[in-house]
Amino acid sequence: MKGLALKISCLLLLVMSLAGCKIRSSQLNQLEGEWVWNSSVCCGDDALLYRSDSNHLNIQLNFKKYTLDYISNGSYSKSEIYHIRKGLNDFQYASGDTLSVIEFGQSAAAYFKLQKDTLTITRSYIEGSIDTYIRKK
Repeated sequence: MKGLALKISCLLLLVMSLAGCKIRSSQLNQLEGEWVWNSSVCCGDDALLYRSDSNHLNIQLNFKKYTLDYISNGSYSKSEIYHIRKGLNDFQYASGDTLSVIEFGQSAAAYFKLQKDTLTITRSYIEGSIDTYIRKK
């Protein structure tokens, strides 16, 4: 009887861990692909709007499964590992912050929001920019 209980416990643990992986993978898969910068609002009280069509910058983010490539005016710039979580940090999460957050390498974490083919990344909590990207088709 003890052996059966142990087998059932192990099976339940395996199923729960696989379910957790699927949730994480589905979050990452939503970002995978190429995103072209559309606009930015920067920074704080004296915010200015910058648009891709008015300043001749072509910035692209290429999200892969766990890495992000930066492309600037057609040239590779750098690559970083990224991580997705809920809440800006553990304290914020425990305090009820369940917004989606992305951490890029050594950069400050940013909130992000997906709406159809539009990705908004914001660091406005530290008077950073609010950047909008459109999924490349």
